[in-house]
Amino acid sequence: MSWAAPPTDEAAVWLRAGDIREPENRAAVVRELREINQAHRRRAIEQAHRLNLPVRVNNMDGATADSHATHVGGTIAASGVNTSARGMAVAATIDSYDWNDDGSEMSARGASYGGEPGKIALSNHSYGMLSGWNKTGSSSPAWEWWGTTGTTAADCDEEFGKYNWYSRDVDTRAYNLPYYLIFWAAGNDRSDNPPTGAQVALDPANPSAMVAYDPTLHPAGDGKYRGGYENIGFCAVAKNVVTIGAVNDAVTSGVRDPAKATITTFSSWGPTDDGRIKPDLVANGYGLYSSTASGDATYATWNGTSMASPNATGTAVLLLDLHGRLFPGQHMRASTLKGLLIHTADDLGRPGPDYCYGWGLINSVAAAELLTAMQTSPAVPRMIEQQLTTLVTTRTHAFTWDGVSPIRVTLCWTDPAGAMTTAADNRTPRLVNDLNLRVTGPSGSVHLPWVMPFVGTWTTESMSAPATTGT
Repeated sequence: MSWAAPPTDEAAVWLRAGDIREPENRAAVVRELREINQAHRRRAIEQAHRLNLPVRVNNMDGATADSHATHVGGTIAASGVNTSARGMAVAATIDSYDWNDDGSEMSARGASYGGEPGKIALSNHSYGMLSGWNKTGSSSPAWEWWGTTGTTAADCDEEFGKYNWYSRDVDTRAYNLPYYLIFWAAGNDRSDNPPTGAQVALDPANPSAMVAYDPTLHPAGDGKYRGGYENIGFCAVAKNVVTIGAVNDAVTSGVRDPAKATITTFSSWGPTDDGRIKPDLVANGYGLYSSTASGDATYATWNGTSMASPNATGTAVLLLDLHGRLFPGQHMRASTLKGLLIHTADDLGRPGPDYCYGWGLINSVAAAELLTAMQTSPAVPRMIEQQLTTLVTTRTHAFTWDGVSPIRVTLCWTDPAGAMTTAADNRTPRLVNDLNLRVTGPSGSVHLPWVMPFVGTWTTESMSAPATTGT
């Protein structure tokens, strides 16, 4: 069940009640609409109780109903009254907040230790800051330029890829709350490309001052200025979040088919300015059918990384639940869960990681099978949690290879916040703890991990180069 929007007729009455250009009238209308919405919410809860249906969404800050948020929540946890809109984790409870004061709310609710009472282990964030070009949905102007530099063809939005204070602050929260994993939508900026001649506002604060878009005079589209790359910004650039891109549905005739999981035209790509891999992972974000806030039985099909991120979050809910059933009283760290998702993902695109698909398509079955194998064969090392310190700077783990199966090793950690930067394209690494990994064979052969050719060359062309191995 979704929280429904205020009935249209009630809302219309209040919108006609006064000139909402006046601050006092506008505040009164907002208050009345909020009361209407809360009354409708109470009626929905009463109806759910009468039908003996559990209420699994807690409106934590009294926000009004919103279809985008309801669609996201349905993807995570809808029970499947409409089987086509069944969510990922059908028994989960959602504590729903609007995005105002999200930083302080995350700090207050994130888990600092496993199973901390009243805290949460996961959160989903299907929103972001306006960056670069933004399609208004109108014709005058059709587009607005939110870039932080100038408005000429040589300019771009320097916030893309930058480790700014938004990125730093979310990393600080994640580091202080090591059992709290944050999922963030990568953004849909790669399709934000104004066509020649479209009416654009180069200053969003003055939308009436429109010009006809000319790519020889004005900033290039977000998906064009660097060959489609580097259009992820703000919190999604942070090191400790799981940034989620959107692919098409990986299904053929009801069967999982990763070959169908091609990147969508809109999903934002990395890298970050210092060359880190973003997005981290991808999930289905095209043609998602889920609930909306228009009524108690309304649904819609939407596209976006906003739809892919709750897909991933819902999967993580299931894995946490499975882990708790297999290992009662034990809890995965956020970095362990992130590592599990990366380790078991299906590689897509170029071999190894890339700046389009990240580490690949989330594979919940493979992740669940790894957890189950840990429980049934505890003597075989599959997932190890340990720490490095200034005194213990290396760890060595021995394992026996069967001589046939591919060897995959994933190292994941929660890093302290790096120094924020205000400079564009700052190539100084934002990692504080730059850890290295290697696998040594019985004969002494050394196998090194993936590295990205962009790091060190810093050219647009190298952003699309296949990953190699090295240090």
